[in-house]
Amino acid sequence: MTNKHVFRSRARLIHQLGDQLIRNESVAMLEIVKNSYDADASKVIISMKNLDRPKDGQIVIEDDGTGMDYALVRDIWLQLGNDYKRKLFLK
Repeated sequence: MTNKHVFRSRARLIHQLGDQLIRNESVAMLEIVKNSYDADASKVIISMKNLDRPKDGQIVIEDDGTGMDYALVRDIWLQLGNDYKRKLFLK
């Protein structure tokens, strides 16, 4: 089964990009860890491998949070600027 999907954007995207811009690598790493806890993770493991070899270096971030199913990726994640999380917390 081959499904094609495209990103869609919402009007609030411009506001989000200005307020939530990731400015450097440290902030990007922090955002990934925050995403884990947003997914109700109780633990996050960060492993660094082969850092002395830039072409083979890896940073692996693993968590035990809830994942996303196909519908969530298609209907929420692919819609840039979606306010799904805000609505979820307002319930």
